[in-house]
Amino acid sequence: MSNGQDLTGLTALVTGATSGIGRAAAAELARHGAEVIVHGRDATRGSDVVDAIAADGGKARFIAADLTRPAELDGLVEQAGRVDILVNNAGIAWFGPTSELDVPGFDTLFTANVRPAYFLTAALAPAMAARGSGCIINVGSMAGEVGMPGGAAYSATKAALNAMTRSWTAEFSPAGVRVNTVASGPVYTDIQPASTTEAVGATTVLARAAQPAEIANVIAFLASPAASYVTGAVIAADGGRTAVLGHSHRTRIERKSRAVHEAENKKVALAFFENLSAGKIDAALDLVADDLDWWLAGKPEQFALAGPKTRQQFAEMLTTIEKGMPNGIRLTITGITAEDDRVAVEMNADGVSAAGQEYHNQYHDLLVIRDGKIHVGKEYLDTAHAQEVIVKAALATG
Repeated sequence: MSNGQDLTGLTALVTGATSGIGRAAAAELARHGAEVIVHGRDATRGSDVVDAIAADGGKARFIAADLTRPAELDGLVEQAGRVDILVNNAGIAWFGPTSELDVPGFDTLFTANVRPAYFLTAALAPAMAARGSGCIINVGSMAGEVGMPGGAAYSATKAALNAMTRSWTAEFSPAGVRVNTVASGPVYTDIQPASTTEAVGATTVLARAAQPAEIANVIAFLASPAASYVTGAVIAADGGRTAVLGHSHRTRIERKSRAVHEAENKKVALAFFENLSAGKIDAALDLVADDLDWWLAGKPEQFALAGPKTRQQFAEMLTTIEKGMPNGIRLTITGITAEDDRVAVEMNADGVSAAGQEYHNQYHDLLVIRDGKIHVGKEYLDTAHAQEVIVKAALATG
């Protein structure tokens, strides 16, 4: 490594370091000579990270803490001791219709994503300032910079990190403490299925998602003396997504014009729903990719059909609906729009259940279609009514 990135003699605390970006950042900082405090909640996973760092010649130790509990956050600070580099990475994600997120869920997002960063910085930054040096890196997201459907609350937590970065720069940088945010784009982590990450990655200028190590490289640079003149910045590591808003790299379209590509995707979406409306489940499934990631809004404990589904689970869901609505559901498309690989469809659904109850509902589906196949589907509907009519009728008919 160059002397400009030598972190020997410095201690780095990385929160949420047992997986994903946090784990990659811990390994990279250790590789540059820092002694790393690996934070997480699972001691077994934490030990795995520490062992991997040691095997690579680095130094690390693990401290367990639930950062949503103030007493445990205080315990982490006490056990950590001196910290020269703080990486506020721990957090959670939630995407869905605004109306689907309740007050506890909203509060949980801010408690997990914003509060720990604030109070860890409050506890550690004054000592850094007193020493005349230190570095704080917040791991944000492009969601804090651009509007994303279903991401209002999550995006707000990431925008809060950006705001705190600027305020802490004004507060602590005059004393030698640099504060920056790395705003990552789509990254392959356990937080969501790889197919979903891939679909979002396709909307970037580079037409792909990132590996955790690619974000970790940016974090290590910002932590190093090589970034000595960088503070108060929100560094986009998002494949160009926020630099070129609304741009989707269209490598898959090849020589086809965008309009033709989108028209073909609309045809696939219309054929899919027409087959479902006609009860042709096999024909509909022929338009679905093997790696399908389908998601139906709602909480599984409230609505048996809700939640994420593989292709097989999606097929089973269609069978359940067919049993509950033996005469079929008539789907009437009321709106359809397309942008590159994404197709949004609005429709009305009408029918009569096996128990003779009339069924009327509205659906909004967001599909990702590539090469004539549906790879991702996000479906929003009146879950309470669907539960009552479809699932109960299916159970009643055995």
